Amino acid sequence: MDPSRLSISHITTTNWDLPTAIARYKAHGIGGFGPWRDKLEALGFEAGRDLLIGSGLRVTNYCAAGFFTMGEAACQETVDAAVASSIEAIRETAELGADCLVVVSGPVSCFGVDGAMEMIMPSLREVAGSAQDRGVDLGLEALHPMDITTWSMVRTINQALDMIDEIDMSHFGLMLDLYNTWWDPEIVPGIRRAGAGGHIKGVHLADWRNPTRSFTDRTIPGRGIIPLDTLIAEVEATGWTGSYDVEIFSDELWQADYDQLLDETVAWFEKV
Repeated sequence: MDPSRLSISHITTTNWDLPTAIARYKAHGIGGFGPWRDKLEALGFEAGRDLLIGSGLRVTNYCAAGFFTMGEAACQETVDAAVASSIEAIRETAELGADCLVVVSGPVSCFGVDGAMEMIMPSLREVAGSAQDRGVDLGLEALHPMDITTWSMVRTINQALDMIDEIDMSHFGLMLDLYNTWWDPEIVPGIRRAGAGGHIKGVHLADWRNPTRSFTDRTIPGRGIIPLDTLIAEVEATGWTGSYDVEIFSDELWQADYDQLLDETVAWFEKV
């Protein structure tokens, strides 16, 4: 596959600042960049925005918004603050010209399973409405079930698609994270359903180390046990022509040679 369709999430090379990451991604022939809000804030959003726009790299996704039920003292006030922050992120996404804004629902927290969803769905609907008004695509991300108490009530592609269908706005779709959903026996039907509905807004990649040791133990595509070639073929069969964003959380790789990491990633991607 053409490396111009490869994107790297900034978290993958977390110790590089924004100017360094942009320069090194371009040097490796990578076509896309997935910026994180906190890393742009470290430079100043306007300065980071101008640097990204002038780089020639495609801004494939902006990470992240949502997190409506986060915090030990989660309550309506914290939910409202998360909605406001998400609406601000929509404005930033529009200024960046990013393909989509990643949305993570938030965990079960103190609300309980049913209560958390009762907080999340109206919040998603309000944020999706704001994105619809701005013409900004949102990608709702399903995370691994182990993350239900820390990050996300949304655990499978089909659960995410049910929520997307219920909200029913054209700019509200799916951020397809193959690392977090590869284990699901219904992943292939889920990919096909997402493609048939035109709901795929972006794709995240990483590989599953065997055995995996922690939340921050992802590995470079091709090193792990996820059948990424097969899953990417299913994504391509839907008509997807967008980018694939490599998003690696790894205590080990964060301390490694990032140029070597990128060399290996590009070499793998070119063979897909």
